[in-house]
Amino acid sequence: MDKFKHYVSSIRNIMLILKRYVISAYRFIIKCINYICLHKPLKIACGCVSILLVLLITLAVIGVRFSYNVIYNGRTIGQIASKSVYASAKIIAETSVTSSEEFHINEPELKLVLSVNGGKDTATELSCTMLRYSANILQGYKVSVDGETKLFVSECKTIDKLINDRCESYYIEGSECSSKLENNVEFLESYFDKSLLSTEDQINEVINAIDIVTVEVNTTQYDVPFEKITEKTSDKLIGYKQVTTNGVNGVNEKQIVNTYVNGVKNESIVAYDKVISNPINQITLVGNGVKSSKAGFIWPLSVKGYITSYWGDGRNHKGIDIAAVAMTDICAVKDGTVEYAGWLGRYGNCVLINHGNGIKTRYAHAKVVYAKVGQKVSQGDVIAGVGTTGDSTGNHLHFEVLVNGTRVNPASYIGLK
Repeated sequence: MDKFKHYVSSIRNIMLILKRYVISAYRFIIKCINYICLHKPLKIACGCVSILLVLLITLAVIGVRFSYNVIYNGRTIGQIASKSVYASAKIIAETSVTSSEEFHINEPELKLVLSVNGGKDTATELSCTMLRYSANILQGYKVSVDGETKLFVSECKTIDKLINDRCESYYIEGSECSSKLENNVEFLESYFDKSLLSTEDQINEVINAIDIVTVEVNTTQYDVPFEKITEKTSDKLIGYKQVTTNGVNGVNEKQIVNTYVNGVKNESIVAYDKVISNPINQITLVGNGVKSSKAGFIWPLSVKGYITSYWGDGRNHKGIDIAAVAMTDICAVKDGTVEYAGWLGRYGNCVLINHGNGIKTRYAHAKVVYAKVGQKVSQGDVIAGVGTTGDSTGNHLHFEVLVNGTRVNPASYIGLK
């Protein structure tokens, strides 16, 4: 409680002191005004000072400042707040120019002026403006290839077109392809000395040295041949042959990606090789059953064929003629030994097989003979191919059965009776 009273007392004393000072200051100002009013020259001087102060305060409020107009090569190019802005702009300009020699900016004239919100240009803006108005400096692009500066150009549309034209020149007609630059080409906005501006020949030389990679994609479908499968059945006799399932080729799709560098093939890879549809194999049912007939003979051809002439046939025919397509397999009707194989007059190419017990069979007019004299053959072995050799008017097999050297009617021996 004592401390609180002490603080209140201290504050009261301070307020009394301040009151005395305010009253003294007020009395002093009144005396000054009375004095000025009694002396006319001093009154005029104070009035001028007051007007000047009001004017300065007004200019400050509305944003009028002292600044510098920058006059470069005879024209005003900007306005800055202080000379230090120009000093920074000069450094920026001189270090941003590419030149064969050390570049120095022309010294501008800096004119002190009053302006509303004057000095808005920054050092960077002023440096760009000075470079634009420099007689020997161009604003354009510095072209680099793989990080190395190659060209200086005023615009990049021409180079873009040259590159595009070169890429298109490697287009492969009729295929899916695309071209791109192998090298890294960059365009950087830049200021440079006019003497560095690249000529048309220099530009063409650089563009033609750039590697163009062309990727060609070929997607094709191709047939996968079906297999021919033969299934044997004892339910059908030797000579029976029937396609039970037709073969259909399968389809595969392959994509090959070829890479060219400047039109020369550099690489070729198979992107994929996939099955679109699997082949359906051809299945042929072939009989291997043996029909009991006189002497146990089977049919002498691998196909049924058709009989064009029987025994006798009004012309003393000593056998049976069975027509078939050329090169149809001629089969041994029973086990035996080949006694003759080759050309035999009117028979043409023929084979004679001895089956024992005085029974022999002859196969005539063959186009080709496979059997050899002395060869042991089994029932169903292929011994020749159907033809039209000798005294013949068409592809057929002339088949004979000989018993003890005499030709007999073969019909009952091969199941025709």
